[in-house]
Amino acid sequence: MTLQGSLDAFPLPDVLGLLASTKKAGELLVRGTWSDGRVWVNGGELVDAEAPRATNLVEAIFELLRLEDGSFVFDPNASVPHGPGHAIEPVLEEAQARLEEWRIIEAVVPSVDTPVSLAPRAPQAKVGLTAEQWRIVVAIGSGGTVEAVANELGFGEFGACSAVKTMVDAGLLVVDGVGAGGPFDFSDPGTFDDFLAPEPARPKRAVRRPVAAGAGSAAASLYDAAADVDVSTAVASLTAERARELAAELAELGTPAAEAVEAAAAAPTDEERALALTEALTDDDGQPINRGLLLKFLSSVRS
Repeated sequence: MTLQGSLDAFPLPDVLGLLASTKKAGELLVRGTWSDGRVWVNGGELVDAEAPRATNLVEAIFELLRLEDGSFVFDPNASVPHGPGHAIEPVLEEAQARLEEWRIIEAVVPSVDTPVSLAPRAPQAKVGLTAEQWRIVVAIGSGGTVEAVANELGFGEFGACSAVKTMVDAGLLVVDGVGAGGPFDFSDPGTFDDFLAPEPARPKRAVRRPVAAGAGSAAASLYDAAADVDVSTAVASLTAERARELAAELAELGTPAAEAVEAAAAAPTDEERALALTEALTDDDGQPINRGLLLKFLSSVRS
């Protein structure tokens, strides 16, 4: 008797579970709207399976699980390839776990037909690539599809899309020209150098973390006005002694800005000290790095 039906009424995991529990032998043919595949069982165990782009048993079952619409038919009289059997349940569980992960991957890299290229600029000052990532870079070249990655690394669709998504998340690749301003251009001699070693990173500034003012501090009364203060003007009125005291207070509070302020406070002249303190307390646009840090600074200036 031939077992057949539709996947929407009888999902593939249920079909495979039935074949396992009844210890069937034969071939299961699965047809979907965009793909199809075959599964061979013997004594209720998986012997082999095939699906487009799948490179192993788990990948084949994963590909077939993605077919939500379609049909299946089991032929108990079909010949079964020779080979060891595999329990259906653990293979199915691994394929289903991969399916859950795929929902996240496909939101960024939906298929091996997805156009992908190298980001025109590196995401940080120094970029390290694994041997596998380097092969991906070579496979993509100045532009291509995820299929080039699959062919280069011998991956199925899941493996190739997953590897590309990891590099997209890291800012190294651009999917379909979206995310980093356009494709990587090998015709520009400086672009590849920028990709591996862009311009040196600027010196680190104080980390943006809140700093709690001590009880009774003058900073509390200045809280509402802190955002409007011109740090460079306020710094100009800070004496060397008060600058050193400020550095000591920040160090006691454990703020990451303490070291930068301490170094700035040691500048030999008023002008150099004011400039260094402004650098330590503001960002590239001259805005306070940290409101709490500014409040602590103001309490020292006005006390």
